[in-house]
Amino acid sequence: MAIFSRTIITRCLFSVSALLYSNLLHAETLSVTIAELNSVLSQSSDQTDTVTAELLQRISDAINDSNISFQSGELLFSDRKVDTAVSDGCNRTVIRQIDIDVLLSSETALSLTLDSLYQPITIDVDIDAHIIATGEAQQIVGVRLGECRNLATDSFTFDIDGDLSLAAALTFELNPAWTAESTLSLFPTVQLSAQLSQFSPLVDVDDTILSSILEKYIVDEISDVFSQSNIDTQLLQLQTSAADALDEAL
Repeated sequence: MAIFSRTIITRCLFSVSALLYSNLLHAETLSVTIAELNSVLSQSSDQTDTVTAELLQRISDAINDSNISFQSGELLFSDRKVDTAVSDGCNRTVIRQIDIDVLLSSETALSLTLDSLYQPITIDVDIDAHIIATGEAQQIVGVRLGECRNLATDSFTFDIDGDLSLAAALTFELNPAWTAESTLSLFPTVQLSAQLSQFSPLVDVDDTILSSILEKYIVDEISDVFSQSNIDTQLLQLQTSAADALDEAL
């Protein structure tokens, strides 16, 4: 189902990783909340240290380029999708438009543990998010006579509201090794994991005699997207992409 693309999951998991950079130059072990990141970025223009100012500007640019913004101290990801088919066949549902907001709590915190280059770097983040979506869709009823023939259509609007709690971890190993007498080379590896502890979506469908059936259908589809098995699959793909990017960079 494409109502919620995997970019939402991955961006929610890793847009928060920008939190570590605001204090990385000054600490080996740190914990930063979204509220603290927002405070640091809002005062970035007052920075007199050029390196810190440049770093904060890059974080701000990365957030802005990812459809992410701050709202009352919380991190907001917004997305819009149009003309998305969520079922195949002659009897089908088409999402004409859906607007999605994922709001990360200001208390969402990222913890970084860094002992030495020879030890794994671990980044732990407990995500507490609120998901709100509104959309317009069309239910199409048809039969197949060589090709699909539409018999009837019914348009409706819907709202989705729910809370999500997710514990994610990133383990990054630099694996330094002397490849020559005076050359220290890095052979980094990345491992990602996440555990979904809560997801409770509520769906309200208006203006259709099929509202109860469609509400259950949408809930089932969303639950599949945010299931632990799907999250694991997306993380594995992201981990592979991260490993490939590291190989290219080095």
